[in-house]
Amino acid sequence: MIYREFFFDSYINSKWIPVYPFGNQAQLGDVFQIHQGRMCTLLNATLDLELGNHIHANEPFPLRIDDWRHTQGCTKVQDSLIVEQTVEEQLVKRQQMYRFERPGSYLFWAQDAQATFMRNWAQVAPELMVKLTQSKYTFREAYVVTAIATIPRWGLAIAQTNEAELTLTGERENSACLFEQQLCNITNSSGLGFFEHNNLEATRFERPLHFFRAKKLTLSDRKFDDFLYDLEKRGTYKPQLPIDNWLHSTMLSLAATEQLNINTCQDFFQWQDATLDDVVRLTDNG
Repeated sequence: MIYREFFFDSYINSKWIPVYPFGNQAQLGDVFQIHQGRMCTLLNATLDLELGNHIHANEPFPLRIDDWRHTQGCTKVQDSLIVEQTVEEQLVKRQQMYRFERPGSYLFWAQDAQATFMRNWAQVAPELMVKLTQSKYTFREAYVVTAIATIPRWGLAIAQTNEAELTLTGERENSACLFEQQLCNITNSSGLGFFEHNNLEATRFERPLHFFRAKKLTLSDRKFDDFLYDLEKRGTYKPQLPIDNWLHSTMLSLAATEQLNINTCQDFFQWQDATLDDVVRLTDNG
């Protein structure tokens, strides 16, 4: 997947995960699973679960600019002024040329990022757990979107091949990256896998870029300890059945059917932040 480095760096730099395909939107309270590298939304907690504790969100607030301008394996090899002569006038423009080292190398620039967070997660989480695992559904693996970042002005170029190239032209004013200008045009490219420049002030159609944060449903630490103790006590970790096999499987399978019910589910599960492991799953097409 050529987007892997962009996904990884986005999470490492800011803890935000891109919504893919780019331009798609996510909502607070979306419940999803990950299948074949895709975020598959199944329902929305607000619309579909009839929560007693309604989800509340803060007003959007701006995010740090530096988190939304990064690059990997991409070098600016030319930045100069060019003159275009027309019948009526002489136009002076700025031209920048970029070269990408390898597939997945990218150039990313964005501005005006704003975030909305679920501000009462601690009150909503217990009810969500019961309804998603017992009373309405029987999920054993699920994620809930708890924050959304929306970026109206952005540019992203990702290489498909080694030594891919991109040439941009814009207004003559000096710019670290021409993506920041409203009138930015791609004049030449080779070997790109993805390119888009979106600026609401310069385009008719709104196509913001969205990122998200999420909580994932996992086996609780206490139950993990209990199951591990039971495995040791039963001697299941003999050489022919190494305990490591269980650690890489769904430990919840050790629970007897009658043990997990609407009264005990909060002992069995817990919510954790989505991590880089989950980003890996989102970029795995296998």
